[in-house]
Amino acid sequence: MVRKILIYISLLLVLTSCTQVGSEKEKNKIQVVTSFYPTYLLTQEILKDVEGVDVVNMASSSNGCLHAYQLTIRDMKVLEKADILVINGAGMEGFLQDVLESFPELMIVDSSENIILLEEAHTHEEEEGHTHEGNGHIWLSPTASQQQGENIAASLQSLLDSNGKNKIKENLNGFIEEMQALEKSISTLPQELAVASFHEGFAYLLDPFALHSHVGIFPEEYQEPTAKELAQAVETIKDDEIQLFFVAEDHGKKYAEVLSQENQGKIIVLDPMLEANGEDGYTSIMQKNLQRIQNGIESIGE
Repeated sequence: MVRKILIYISLLLVLTSCTQVGSEKEKNKIQVVTSFYPTYLLTQEILKDVEGVDVVNMASSSNGCLHAYQLTIRDMKVLEKADILVINGAGMEGFLQDVLESFPELMIVDSSENIILLEEAHTHEEEEGHTHEGNGHIWLSPTASQQQGENIAASLQSLLDSNGKNKIKENLNGFIEEMQALEKSISTLPQELAVASFHEGFAYLLDPFALHSHVGIFPEEYQEPTAKELAQAVETIKDDEIQLFFVAEDHGKKYAEVLSQENQGKIIVLDPMLEANGEDGYTSIMQKNLQRIQNGIESIGE
């Protein structure tokens, strides 16, 4: 009986030792926190298969854009363990000042550095507390996202060993090649085609096709459109013979479904990458978005 007890105690000690070793390994990992889902997708592309690094997304993917986002207790706990915080930048993270004040030593990577923003479109009065620096939805640009990847990779280099640095470089080069291939596959139009957009970020997806939105209603960003704004949209849709309506699976879709009836227009659903949607990574989602735009353009006149 005594022997059995001693064996049992020995096993407990071994198991406890293993748990402590495992915990130490987790502690030794570099903790990379991303501000919200788009930066998480991009950072995953750059850190794919890099050992010794954990990537954690802070704001839940169900929160959408971060203009009015407030840090939660969970967010603060996540940031306490972070070695680095990757943000989109371009004024998207309205809570950034709170992070700087609470964690003055935290390394912050602004992935928007050296990126020229498109102008921010508005159909509503400016939201209180929201700073307008231009259209901050840069992750939806196949061009701007390459610079974001470079900014993320450059900032992480100093934290990794030689193997990690080489892997990041390999991932970055592969990512840029994929984005450049997508850009080359885009067919621009011989003449301007008027479209309607129901998400402000889609300006970056439409730009490579030389498409410009003559109607922009963005209820997911600010507030519901007024009756006057909807009436103006109807008039523009008729006058400019708009047939393509680009929407996300959000509040804007219901307005597109009504307004598209004016000219028997076609609704094209795009993914703004604000919410997790299956197992697709950044490159796959971008490829699908661009292909849907191309298909929509080719469908005109059929």
